[in-house]
Amino acid sequence: MQTLSRALMLSLVLRAGLAAAQEEPRICLSPAETRSAISEHRLSDPLGLLRSAARKARAEPLASRLCKWGDDWVYEMTLLPRSGKVTRIYVSAVDGAAVDKNR
Repeated sequence: MQTLSRALMLSLVLRAGLAAAQEEPRICLSPAETRSAISEHRLSDPLGLLRSAARKARAEPLASRLCKWGDDWVYEMTLLPRSGKVTRIYVSAVDGAAVDKNR
C-alpha cells in the first residue's frame, strides 16, 4: 500500500513539474527596454492605456509595465479602486484589449 501511494505521489509531482515547464514564460521589461520595444514593435502608448483602464474601473492608476508572454506583448497595470484593494489588470500592448492572466 505504501508503495502505491509513493508511486501516486511521484506521478503527481512529475505531472505538476511538466505542466509548469510547458507554461509560456512571462518576462517583464525594464523602463529602458520598454521604450525600445514600444518603438521597435509599434506598441500602444502605456500611459494612455493605463488612464483608460483606470477610468473604466473607476480607480486611480498606479503603474504599468510591459511584459512578453510567449509571443504576445502585454501591459501589466496596477490600479487602486475606491475599495482600497490594489488590483492588477492585463491589457494587450498591441490593441488595448483585456487579456486573461490565466492563459
